[in-house]
Amino acid sequence: MKRIYILISVFLILLVVASYILLIEHPGIFRSSKNEFAIEDTSKIRLIEIRSPDQIIILEKLDGKWMINRRFTASTTRINGLLMIISRLSLYAVPPDSIRDQIMKRLKDNGQRLMVLTNRRNPHVIYMYHDTVYTDATYMMKEKSGLAYRMKIPGFRNTNLASLFVPEINYWRDHILFRLRQDEIKSVSYSDRNEPENSFYLINNAPGDYQLFTNPDSIEVPGFDKESIERYLGYFTSVTFERFFSFKDDVTSLFPGYPEADQVLTVHDSRDSKTEIQTFRKYIVNSLGIRETDYNQLFAVINNTDTVIIKYVELDPVIKEIGYFIHREKK
Repeated sequence: MKRIYILISVFLILLVVASYILLIEHPGIFRSSKNEFAIEDTSKIRLIEIRSPDQIIILEKLDGKWMINRRFTASTTRINGLLMIISRLSLYAVPPDSIRDQIMKRLKDNGQRLMVLTNRRNPHVIYMYHDTVYTDATYMMKEKSGLAYRMKIPGFRNTNLASLFVPEINYWRDHILFRLRQDEIKSVSYSDRNEPENSFYLINNAPGDYQLFTNPDSIEVPGFDKESIERYLGYFTSVTFERFFSFKDDVTSLFPGYPEADQVLTVHDSRDSKTEIQTFRKYIVNSLGIRETDYNQLFAVINNTDTVIIKYVELDPVIKEIGYFIHREKK
């Protein structure tokens, strides 16, 4: 009888060893019945904190809207993508013994920290690190667990999963310049430095009740076309920019020192908020090495704070000359 127990014990030990060897040789076969990294029901998530060794951002759901550091509105597309990623995190393998200590050290010293708060009290905290020295893989570890795992996202080929958790504010911000209904606009002011005779000041007192003035001398313009004004105010329902200007952009495309703005568009809304857009020409270097105007994009400064890049086709609908509103007799 004892011999049988001994044989069974030896068999179990050999089975464990064989399974471990198979796992190292073929990591893709790793499975876990309990995935402690993914949160399948992302509707319960109310806060996501992404922290790197030198940066931190907090994405928080407030009154049904995702905010960044309680200051900026987050991009719906980016947030939905992040929630999808969190729901699909999958265990793939354990790190080989030969590099386990190094991976653990890098996770603790150089890894990004992800904290997710749901309706439950206990936060969901994960450390992640993309290893480029040994395996070109992303490893994650639950806080206080001491166990690291090689991770994957089904269908995602990029091995750097940590790059999906970006600790930069502008990455998560939306790209909305204006999202206003006609009745939410109180006034629009447009100033053209190069052709000042095209400038105007428009007041929206009520639907169908408008006042149009030259700018800046404030001479009221009679006989304007109300339909043109209503059509113009309708363009403010969705105006976006392409991206934020960053240190990665070629600085030669930006005129040194920012000259005076070519155009200034200022909108006051019903919430007593003001949005001022100053536009500046953007430059490109042609094949001969000569700098010339970029006729596809321009720079804009929003409220003297954010510098962004906008396509002309996006901004053109709300950049009109005063003549656009002047009534013309139909032939």
